[in-house]
Amino acid sequence: MLEQIARRQAELSATSSHLKTRLDLVRRICFALALAAAALAAIASGVQFDVDGDTKVLGLMDAEVFRRILAGTAATMLTVTTFLTQRFLSQGSIELHVTARQASEALKREAFLFATGAGPYAKTETRDDALADALTRVQNTVTAVAGYEKSAQPRGSIPTGSLNVSDYMTERVVKQIAYYDGQADKMQEPANKLRLAELVLSLLAVVITGYAAATERGVFDVAALTAVITTFTSTIIAHLKATRYEELIASYRDTANRLGNVAARGQTKRWPVDKLATAIEDVIQSETHSWQSIMTADADDPDQDPDS
Repeated sequence: MLEQIARRQAELSATSSHLKTRLDLVRRICFALALAAAALAAIASGVQFDVDGDTKVLGLMDAEVFRRILAGTAATMLTVTTFLTQRFLSQGSIELHVTARQASEALKREAFLFATGAGPYAKTETRDDALADALTRVQNTVTAVAGYEKSAQPRGSIPTGSLNVSDYMTERVVKQIAYYDGQADKMQEPANKLRLAELVLSLLAVVITGYAAATERGVFDVAALTAVITTFTSTIIAHLKATRYEELIASYRDTANRLGNVAARGQTKRWPVDKLATAIEDVIQSETHSWQSIMTADADDPDQDPDS
């Protein structure tokens, strides 16, 4: 039975990863398009006729035609962004990813409880039936994901036999703490870069506003840059909110610390493996529920001002 659980969990994990990759890719594309559209719109509004009356931009193209081309391109980019957001970043799209990961984590939880004889798997005569029932329950939650499922060759991280305290610590606790810390570290860098970019752009907007007020308008209205930089800043903040980096970092760090505390307490008090597994799996399940709440909160927000 554990082999079947392992195979199914690996498939759902691969499906979750595929759906997450698609969400992250589309979100990055929308982010880039929103920034580019804002820049083109600002350039279009900032172009002025030459002082000597020439209506050509840099002597090459009529200024009004130039404005229309830039404005049309910006509008097209925003239209594409809206389409991608509605098609791939909707509440339903995000819930597909959430459903796949929750099911994968649920199967992993049941497998480790089974391998340690914890919870509903304490009695030898009923444990196989209880595991089969758990698999059925999980299967019933992923019907919506069926059309997106991916095959998986590796067995995954599901145990194939009974585990003692040492085995459980190695196979589950240590790996899970490393996963949470690794995910938090992975998200910290882009989160820091986005926050730094937002700070720099906010300061730049102040400087440009002051400069524009003290100088005369030439071929290009410098004051128009203030609007585009403000839009850039708003887009970055919206993107940071959509990726949920800061909330997820806090959740992952907290869960890693909680797992370490529970494991240390269990080892100090020499808990049997079933008691240790029950306490550890409850912490992991709590994190999964927290992750679900974070990922589905305001899922319909676009990645720009009107969202891994």
